[in-house]
Amino acid sequence: MSIGQAASAAHHSVAVIGAGQAGLSISWYLARSGIEHVVLEKHRAGHAWRAERWDSFCLVTPNWQCQLPGFPYQGADLQGFMLRDEIIDYFDAFVASFNPPLREGVTVRSLRADQHGFVLDATDGVHVADQVVIATGGYQIPIIPRCAERLPGDILQIHSCWWSAAANPAARSRKTCISAAARFTSASVMRRGCHGAIAARMSSNGCI
Repeated sequence: MSIGQAASAAHHSVAVIGAGQAGLSISWYLARSGIEHVVLEKHRAGHAWRAERWDSFCLVTPNWQCQLPGFPYQGADLQGFMLRDEIIDYFDAFVASFNPPLREGVTVRSLRADQHGFVLDATDGVHVADQVVIATGGYQIPIIPRCAERLPGDILQIHSCWWSAAANPAARSRKTCISAAARFTSASVMRRGCHGAIAARMSSNGCI
């Protein structure tokens, strides 16, 4: 990054890439802790729920398990299963409840580390952040960077997991997931000084 770019770049304590339930749950916790940050989303917040689910989609976990941070399910049907449009309404209400520093329609084209921190080249300009959280992609297939192998053993690494009791009955007895919610939220956290990315789980005590 040139001197001119560094001077004009927006600086953030944390930049979150992705505004699904994982990225926005992280934003909620950052906001609660008073940590300045920005959330960059290529499409609209909750895009996968809006555009990548069929019309009749419904949850396979009961509504009472849906507890995004500070925003548990508030409907009357605790034992029911929300349909796609109801999930979107719940998600939108969660976003409105804390008004995150969200920038929609912004694509992050590249991410690299330099002497200024992490540099994000995005369609709305250059951003520099002390820390970056990558909260994008599906939860079904964990993406574990090779640099994770070099992290100290005292750093807990938990990737996304998905299991079926029918396919793997033993999974119920193994504590492979933090919670039912954890199966649906995952992120990679990048920190200076860690020589790469930490594959991390963002548990929001909810089910979506």
